[in-house]
Amino acid sequence: MSIDYIELHARSAFSFLEGASTPEELIAVCRELKMPAMALLDRNGLYGAPRFHLAAKKLDIKAHIGAEITVSGLNPPVSRPKFDQLFLSRY
Repeated sequence: MSIDYIELHARSAFSFLEGASTPEELIAVCRELKMPAMALLDRNGLYGAPRFHLAAKKLDIKAHIGAEITVSGLNPPVSRPKFDQLFLSRY
């Protein structure tokens, strides 16, 4: 029996202090583990998305792109709690 696993919340080194791997390294590990797809969600931007997409395309892996955006209250006071919102594309 084969179980397919897809990482839906990977971060690259473009997520400062939260990810250590380059987008190409993430895709290489994805290939080693025989994952059919992977999702890259860098924090507050799509910084690693172009390199991630190109690396995945070369190895025939489905690349899902997204971002984890930190949101806070729009009105003062600034001390309102912040929360994270995940945005993930459809393939």
